[in-house]
Amino acid sequence: MIEPTSASCQTPTLGQCAPRMTPDGTNAAPSLVERYTPDDGYDYPIFVDGVIDVQNIAGKNDFGCFSVKLVGAIRDTGERFSNYASTPTRVNVFKHGDPNPIDPSLVDGKKWNGSALVFPYTTNSGKQAWRFEALSFDLDAGPIIERVPQSHATNPFMAV
Repeated sequence: MIEPTSASCQTPTLGQCAPRMTPDGTNAAPSLVERYTPDDGYDYPIFVDGVIDVQNIAGKNDFGCFSVKLVGAIRDTGERFSNYASTPTRVNVFKHGDPNPIDPSLVDGKKWNGSALVFPYTTNSGKQAWRFEALSFDLDAGPIIERVPQSHATNPFMAV
Protein backbone atom coordinates (compact mmCIF):
# COMPACT_ATOMS: atom_id res chain seq x y z
CA MET A 1 0.00 0.00 0.00
CA ILE A 2 1.23 3.49 -0.81
CA GLU A 3 1.88 5.58 2.28
CA PRO A 4 -0.63 8.48 2.45
CA THR A 5 0.85 11.91 1.82
CA SER A 6 -0.57 15.34 1.20
CA ALA A 7 0.31 14.86 -2.48
CA SER A 8 -2.10 11.93 -2.61
CA CYS A 9 -4.94 14.43 -2.33
CA GLN A 10 -4.02 16.17 -5.56
CA THR A 11 -5.79 13.81 -7.97
CA PRO A 12 -9.38 13.30 -6.81
CA THR A 13 -11.54 10.33 -7.57
CA LEU A 14 -14.82 9.32 -6.00
CA GLY A 15 -14.18 8.77 -2.30
CA GLN A 16 -10.87 10.61 -2.30
CA CYS A 17 -9.97 14.17 -1.44
CA ALA A 18 -10.79 17.08 -3.70
CA PRO A 19 -7.87 19.17 -4.98
CA ARG A 20 -6.40 21.73 -2.63
CA MET A 21 -7.36 25.36 -3.05
CA THR A 22 -5.50 27.41 -5.61
CA PRO A 23 -4.16 30.90 -4.77
CA ASP A 24 -7.30 32.53 -6.16
CA GLY A 25 -9.42 30.56 -3.67
CA THR A 26 -11.01 28.10 -6.07
CA ASN A 27 -10.66 24.39 -6.73
CA ALA A 28 -12.38 21.56 -8.58
CA ALA A 29 -14.99 20.88 -5.90
CA PRO A 30 -18.00 22.18 -7.88
CA SER A 31 -17.36 19.85 -10.79
CA LEU A 32 -16.92 16.94 -8.40
CA VAL A 33 -20.19 17.86 -6.72
CA GLU A 34 -21.95 18.00 -10.07
CA ARG A 35 -20.48 14.71 -11.26
CA TYR A 36 -20.67 12.63 -8.09
CA THR A 37 -23.69 13.82 -6.14
CA PRO A 38 -25.30 10.51 -5.17
CA ASP A 39 -28.89 9.64 -5.97
CA ASP A 40 -30.57 9.64 -2.58
CA GLY A 41 -33.71 7.92 -3.86
CA TYR A 42 -35.99 10.89 -3.14
CA ASP A 43 -37.83 13.18 -5.53
CA TYR A 44 -35.29 15.99 -5.73
CA PRO A 45 -32.03 16.19 -3.79
CA ILE A 46 -31.03 19.83 -3.41
CA PHE A 47 -28.46 22.14 -1.88
CA VAL A 48 -29.59 24.82 0.55
CA ASP A 49 -27.99 27.92 2.01
CA GLY A 50 -27.09 27.64 5.64
CA VAL A 51 -24.61 26.71 8.32
CA ILE A 52 -24.52 23.57 10.42
CA ASP A 53 -22.40 22.57 13.39
CA VAL A 54 -20.94 19.08 13.65
CA GLN A 55 -18.59 17.32 16.04
CA ASN A 56 -18.08 13.84 14.64
CA ILE A 57 -14.75 14.43 12.92
CA ALA A 58 -13.22 11.20 11.68
CA GLY A 59 -9.52 10.47 11.61
CA LYS A 60 -7.42 10.58 8.47
CA ASN A 61 -8.57 8.22 5.74
CA ASP A 62 -6.35 5.98 3.61
CA PHE A 63 -5.37 9.02 1.56
CA GLY A 64 -4.19 11.02 4.55
CA CYS A 65 -7.16 13.40 4.57
CA PHE A 66 -9.35 14.37 7.52
CA SER A 67 -13.08 14.03 6.95
CA VAL A 68 -16.37 14.56 8.75
CA LYS A 69 -19.46 12.43 8.34
CA LEU A 70 -22.90 14.07 8.53
CA VAL A 71 -26.46 12.89 9.03
CA GLY A 72 -29.14 15.27 10.22
CA ALA A 73 -31.88 17.74 9.60
CA ILE A 74 -32.47 21.47 9.74
CA ARG A 75 -35.88 23.07 10.18
CA ASP A 76 -35.39 25.94 7.73
CA THR A 77 -32.76 27.14 5.33
CA GLY A 78 -29.87 28.68 7.22
CA GLU A 79 -30.94 27.48 10.66
CA ARG A 80 -28.17 26.15 12.87
CA PHE A 81 -28.18 23.06 15.02
CA SER A 82 -27.61 23.27 18.73
CA ASN A 83 -24.01 22.68 19.68
CA TYR A 84 -23.29 19.05 20.43
CA ALA A 85 -19.66 19.66 21.35
CA SER A 86 -17.73 22.24 23.31
CA THR A 87 -15.92 23.19 20.09
CA PRO A 88 -18.28 22.32 17.23
CA THR A 89 -17.13 22.35 13.64
CA ARG A 90 -18.92 24.75 11.34
CA VAL A 91 -19.74 23.54 7.82
CA ASN A 92 -21.04 25.79 5.07
CA VAL A 93 -24.00 24.61 2.99
CA PHE A 94 -24.84 25.98 -0.44
CA LYS A 95 -27.94 26.12 -2.58
CA HIS A 96 -28.35 23.98 -5.67
CA GLY A 97 -27.42 25.80 -8.86
CA ASP A 98 -24.74 28.01 -7.33
CA PRO A 99 -22.24 28.32 -10.21
CA ASN A 100 -19.30 28.24 -7.79
CA PRO A 101 -20.45 26.82 -4.44
CA ILE A 102 -17.26 27.52 -2.54
CA ASP A 103 -17.04 29.60 0.61
CA PRO A 104 -13.70 29.10 2.37
CA SER A 105 -14.00 29.01 6.14
CA LEU A 106 -11.76 28.13 9.03
CA VAL A 107 -12.23 24.65 10.46
CA ASP A 108 -9.74 23.69 13.16
CA GLY A 109 -7.42 26.29 11.70
CA LYS A 110 -7.68 24.86 8.18
CA LYS A 111 -9.27 26.29 5.07
CA TRP A 112 -12.32 24.23 4.15
CA ASN A 113 -14.90 24.35 1.40
CA GLY A 114 -17.63 22.08 0.14
CA SER A 115 -21.33 21.44 -0.22
CA ALA A 116 -23.84 19.23 1.59
CA LEU A 117 -26.66 17.33 -0.08
CA VAL A 118 -30.04 17.61 1.63
CA PHE A 119 -33.62 16.80 0.75
CA PRO A 120 -37.01 17.96 2.07
CA TYR A 121 -39.15 15.70 4.21
CA THR A 122 -42.12 15.91 6.57
CA THR A 123 -41.68 15.11 10.26
CA ASN A 124 -44.04 12.89 12.24
CA SER A 125 -45.68 16.05 13.57
CA GLY A 126 -46.34 17.25 10.01
CA LYS A 127 -43.66 19.95 9.93
CA GLN A 128 -41.54 20.54 6.83
CA ALA A 129 -37.83 19.99 7.44
CA TRP A 130 -34.59 19.36 5.59
CA ARG A 131 -32.65 16.14 6.11
CA PHE A 132 -28.99 15.68 5.31
CA GLU A 133 -27.76 12.64 3.48
CA ALA A 134 -24.74 11.04 5.08
CA LEU A 135 -21.89 12.54 3.09
CA SER A 136 -18.19 12.87 3.83
CA PHE A 137 -16.26 16.12 3.56
CA ASP A 138 -12.54 16.67 3.40
CA LEU A 139 -11.59 19.30 5.96
CA ASP A 140 -8.29 19.98 4.21
CA ALA A 141 -9.51 20.83 0.75
CA GLY A 142 -13.09 20.09 -0.26
CA PRO A 143 -15.86 17.52 -0.33
CA ILE A 144 -15.48 13.79 -0.54
CA ILE A 145 -18.73 12.95 -2.31
CA GLU A 146 -19.53 9.55 -0.87
CA ARG A 147 -22.66 8.09 0.70
CA VAL A 148 -22.17 6.90 4.28
CA PRO A 149 -24.91 4.66 5.74
CA GLN A 150 -26.61 6.25 8.74
CA SER A 151 -25.75 3.22 10.85
CA HIS A 152 -22.08 3.94 10.20
CA ALA A 153 -22.20 7.63 11.11
CA THR A 154 -20.26 8.12 14.32
CA ASN A 155 -22.58 10.72 15.82
CA PRO A 156 -25.62 11.36 13.62
CA PHE A 157 -27.73 14.46 14.14
CA MET A 158 -31.28 13.94 15.30
CA ALA A 159 -34.15 15.32 13.23
CA VAL A 160 -35.83 18.35 14.77
